[in-house]
Amino acid sequence: MYFMNVNFRNSMMHVDENFDFKKTFSLLHEPAFVKKLFGKNYAKSLSIFEKLNNLVAKHASYEYTTKNGVLCLLGDTFAESKKAEQALDCYPLAYEWRNFFKQEIGDFRILLQLEFILSATRDKGKNFGIYEFMNREFTADIVKFYGFDLLELKNNLKSLSYYDTVYEIIHLLSKTYWDTKYANYVAKNILISFLSFIGRNSIKKEYIYDSYGTKESRTVFIYQHIGLDYWMSIYNGRISDKEFADFFRIFYQYYIKSDFFAIKSPLYFYKGYVSVFDFGKAYVMGLIPESEMIEELTVRSNAQEYMSLASAFLFDKLTDTQQQKLDVFKRTDFSAFKELIQRVIDHILDVELKQPDSLTDVSPVAMKLEHIEGVAAFVSLLKAFKKESFAKPNYYFKSVHTKNEVLSELLRRCYPFKIDNAASLSTQLKGVRISDKQLAGAAMYAPQWAEIVEDYTGWKGLTNAIHFFHAHLDEYSENWQKAIIARCTPVDQEYLLQGAFDLNWFREIYKELGMKRMELLCKASDSITTENGHEKICKYASAINGKLKAKDIRKELERKRNKELLMLYCLIPLNKRSKTDLLERYRYLKQFSAESKGYSSQRQESEKKAVETGIQNLAINAGYNDVSRLMWHMESELISEIQPYLTPKEYEGVDIYIRITDEGHFELSYVKGDRPLSSIPARLRKHAYMEELRAVLKNLKNLSSRFLGMLEQFMRDGISFYWSELVSFMQNPVLSPLLKNLVYITEDGITGFYSAGALLLPGKESAFPEPNSRVHIAHPVELLKSNSLHLCREYMSAKEITQPFKQLFREVYNNKHTGNNHLRMDDLSDLSNNSRWLPNHTEGLQRIYFEFNIVATVSDTIEFRDRTSYLPIPIHEVPDIVFSEVIRDIDFAINGTYTASLSTTYKEIVSYPVA
Repeated sequence: MYFMNVNFRNSMMHVDENFDFKKTFSLLHEPAFVKKLFGKNYAKSLSIFEKLNNLVAKHASYEYTTKNGVLCLLGDTFAESKKAEQALDCYPLAYEWRNFFKQEIGDFRILLQLEFILSATRDKGKNFGIYEFMNREFTADIVKFYGFDLLELKNNLKSLSYYDTVYEIIHLLSKTYWDTKYANYVAKNILISFLSFIGRNSIKKEYIYDSYGTKESRTVFIYQHIGLDYWMSIYNGRISDKEFADFFRIFYQYYIKSDFFAIKSPLYFYKGYVSVFDFGKAYVMGLIPESEMIEELTVRSNAQEYMSLASAFLFDKLTDTQQQKLDVFKRTDFSAFKELIQRVIDHILDVELKQPDSLTDVSPVAMKLEHIEGVAAFVSLLKAFKKESFAKPNYYFKSVHTKNEVLSELLRRCYPFKIDNAASLSTQLKGVRISDKQLAGAAMYAPQWAEIVEDYTGWKGLTNAIHFFHAHLDEYSENWQKAIIARCTPVDQEYLLQGAFDLNWFREIYKELGMKRMELLCKASDSITTENGHEKICKYASAINGKLKAKDIRKELERKRNKELLMLYCLIPLNKRSKTDLLERYRYLKQFSAESKGYSSQRQESEKKAVETGIQNLAINAGYNDVSRLMWHMESELISEIQPYLTPKEYEGVDIYIRITDEGHFELSYVKGDRPLSSIPARLRKHAYMEELRAVLKNLKNLSSRFLGMLEQFMRDGISFYWSELVSFMQNPVLSPLLKNLVYITEDGITGFYSAGALLLPGKESAFPEPNSRVHIAHPVELLKSNSLHLCREYMSAKEITQPFKQLFREVYNNKHTGNNHLRMDDLSDLSNNSRWLPNHTEGLQRIYFEFNIVATVSDTIEFRDRTSYLPIPIHEVPDIVFSEVIRDIDFAINGTYTASLSTTYKEIVSYPVA
């Protein structure tokens, strides 16, 4: 049954000879318990179901609105109609069902039977075949145990016209009136009774079924039958230590009777009635000896899952979902269990590293370790690799792994202790032949070691470079690394993975590391990508360094459409006449996009993303810090191509053109003589020019929509541009209607609306900024500070100006209050749905403000840090825009709306760091 060798077991712990399994797991039970529970109420239950069915029928025509806004009848649908504290109150006519309980049921003892009967007779949907098999194979024993036939009962219940609604109501009533103590009492005694009733030979069956033409075999156990599974699932003996002891002994007896799931064919499905934390508590309570615990964690069928959870638990790396399983163990001291987990991990590593060339009995478990720590483990793993390269990541299920894959996974999961540094790495490397090149490759594979390896090797810029390669190649970066990447580049990682290339970042690390080390890292990056992505990076580097010519790539592109070539075309340095070259490349990207319409929808979508990424690369290449500015410039340059469509053109006596309204909307316009037409004459509807015009109109609307979305973001992020750029944008018929009604502010603090090449503010002289002076869309917090917000609002009202977004009436938060209390992360769940807020590398969330070089972080407090040094910024030095926008997002996340100010209550739950 066991695969662990004796030496491994004995080296971990000597078996406790005084441990008596029979005495530990012997429990008394009431022999006639099942009969006493169901005997006199069986007939009554059918009567109750029929009465409830009749009550539903009586209200079948009751009309209500679901929480999703759908109007329906109770007889057709029984669904939630509102939010409420109790589940029953979320549904229609809750008072009717409560009255029914009081009048017809009146006792939880009867209600529990009713829910069991319905649950045990309910069809299970997709996996119906397995339930048929269990009914066929296990029913005889189940009937003999209970004294009645669940299948026969099922047939009687199925005659109920509102069976599903009856089931839902009984289930809701059960949740409302649930009595944990009594439910546990019933479940415990039934499970004990069945344990003595069923023989070892009858407890399991082999289920053979057809899966896509292939015969598959799975093992099912009788307690997975719904007649027992119901009691298994509801039994919650984790309330007190005494109840837990009973609970664990019962389930462990079933586990022993199931031969610890040591079966030839795998389980059809596994329901975790007992978790690794239950085993941990049983261990610290002395319910099972250490030797049993070790076997459970290393060689039994659940060992891989259990050690995965246990290792994550040991190092506080559980997911939120996994953490929930610990809620019932809040008062349990797991210190002894954690110490055991660490010893098991150490021994697994010892066994694996002593046999670096072959798999061991514990290799499958080693593969599942979520987390290991220490520079000693890091160096030992590197020694085990010898000259072998690291295994490429494989995110698909594999039942068999090579030794190289096991060691690679262990290295990937190996993290430094908090006290580990270059000195401790140096100590471990004494007398060990591991080169700087190997260390750099290991840091590329396990980036959590990058800083320590950089300090040890003296390769300045190594950490930055490793994050660069992961940003461009690693689809499955961990949250902590994504947070660091977000601070390094303004380009979204999704675009980087699609082929976008941050030229500025590349030049920065290339300058620090030099060509030789960059080439070495480029080769090492092959281990972090499932494809040959590192080759793409090498080609991009060649393009950036001027080794490729744009005209040659363009010719090759025209001969053979290729997304990678398109990326290269955008990355090659612009020539001296950069404006002409830039416009030509932008025009070709638009042409490439237009040509894709002749291909399949899948290819169209793929090429659309390639063009978007190409524009991103072109923007960086041209020195734009935002792709929107490039598009605004290029579209303004190309406006001459759109102008003919904005000018009336006559066809059969009708002038046809695209008209731009004062609000900046685009619409087709038809004029006959001096009279506007409401629609195009039928004879012209399919005219070739009309098709052309519609395509241009669609493009203009898309551009306008995209530009509109960018404007508010420009204001939020404080993105600036030259005054000469703004003047140029105002000549663009697409941009001008969006920009003309906004308020701007220069770097010198001059504010106003744009008017004929000047900034105009009521009661003040027009200001004419210098062409090269910087200007940005004013944030209301700036206008408030300069005492011009009220003037702008009055002017807007007097001139009946409609803004493209709520600029002047945006909520402002300018009270930099410092408190002592804390935010609760539960309050900020909605903030994580905001695409601008990303998980932080430690805990909580972060948002990057590249224009201000600031990172805002939120956990139990709000902090502002320098983006490059990550040092805290005193609250009085935080720019007003950044502060206001951060608090605005948090306000909405907590209150579900914008309160427009920091209320007294809100102040009390926010804590800011102060100088």
